[in-house]
Amino acid sequence: MEADDTHPALREKAKTAFLGWKKHLVAVIEAGIADGEFRKDIDAEQTAVTLIATIEGSIMLSRLTGNSKYSKLVMSAVERSIVALT
Repeated sequence: MEADDTHPALREKAKTAFLGWKKHLVAVIEAGIADGEFRKDIDAEQTAVTLIATIEGSIMLSRLTGNSKYSKLVMSAVERSIVALT
């Protein structure tokens, strides 16, 4: 996404990827709600966008610092967030 402001075609590809990822996660979360695996009060779109932003942020931090520790820490938090949906 760093080049999205200067390269419109790249921005569109990144946007398409994000929207596809979000659509898939929303569907998984909604299926989990329907099956009773997740609480009924979960906002599927908010949860999906938050998970994506968190994961993407961890990748950025790891690349910025050259330290994969940040991705590991964040992915552990993502796992706890998913468990908290139940």
